[in-house]
Amino acid sequence: MKVIAAQLGLSTSTVSLALANKPVVAATTRARVRDVAARLGYRKNPLVAALMESRRWRRTPSASPVIAFLTLHATEDAWRSNVSLDFFTGCAREAARFGYKVEPFWARAPHMGARRLTQVLRTRGIQGIVVGPGPGAGTDVELDWDYFSAASVSIGLNNPRLDNLSCDHFWCMREAMLRCAAAGHTRVGLVVGEATDTRLQHRWSGAWHAYVRALGLEENVEPLRTVHTDTRNFLAWLDRVRPQAVVGQFGPPTLVRLEAAGLRIPHDVSLVSVVLGRRNERLTGLCEDRELIGERAARHVISLIQHNETGIPAVPCFLSTPGIWNEGETLKTLQGIRPARSGQPAAVPAISTM
Repeated sequence: MKVIAAQLGLSTSTVSLALANKPVVAATTRARVRDVAARLGYRKNPLVAALMESRRWRRTPSASPVIAFLTLHATEDAWRSNVSLDFFTGCAREAARFGYKVEPFWARAPHMGARRLTQVLRTRGIQGIVVGPGPGAGTDVELDWDYFSAASVSIGLNNPRLDNLSCDHFWCMREAMLRCAAAGHTRVGLVVGEATDTRLQHRWSGAWHAYVRALGLEENVEPLRTVHTDTRNFLAWLDRVRPQAVVGQFGPPTLVRLEAAGLRIPHDVSLVSVVLGRRNERLTGLCEDRELIGERAARHVISLIQHNETGIPAVPCFLSTPGIWNEGETLKTLQGIRPARSGQPAAVPAISTM
């Protein structure tokens, strides 16, 4: 550091802060320091960095550093009855393995603007942030990101563009379509929430359209785009469109309501969900392993902290996790067609074994 400081006419403390990517040093100065350090072959020892990070935290009354899990719902506790809870659970469990705690912070609290939120997080000594999913089609989160190492678990985060860890929603719909085709279904309908599909940048509807054509399925099947999965509208759509199978955004409560209305599943129609939260449910479909995604988000943010990588990345990375197939009981194999697990028609591409 002394050599770098001498070449640039800076103090060693300024060089140290610049190498740690601290925003108290001007961005241009940080860039100059990094350039000289790279030219001189300077490399940070990650083991020493981890040790120093640990020693810094042990000077504080709290034994564990905190990673903030930003919640974006209209009320403080709405996220606890939402899929956000699964992400949080996985994130907290994995962070604990590295000596961190994860705490929820309500980013939409009254009077919680960008400046105030930044102040609250910095006052707590928080360096890492995981941004949870928002309720709407697109979400912005404003704060001074230069102080934080951050990632999101929400594809719907419009601004900023952070590193993202999420379920591979296109893959899940593709898998659902392959399974339906392998079971002999040629009329496969789509039920999807308009707001959710928009938030997911049309990964569900895009995959459905692509694989209806790729698999040679019947194309005159009008999708049902909904605000809420209303049983009456669902039944009216089924009666009008007459699909053999339906893929899309619905959970076990939808199955219960449809059967209560007299629908025999899968005798009358097969159902394949792409948003199951748990395996071993009666409903056939793809499970989003949200806790695993939360675990990976925690590991990613901790790695960013240890490497002093803060701010909005110039080129964000995206890590997608495929869903897990749940056999269930709601996908009927049509007569004369073998189940996917024992083979499929030659025209149908091979199905993932995940």
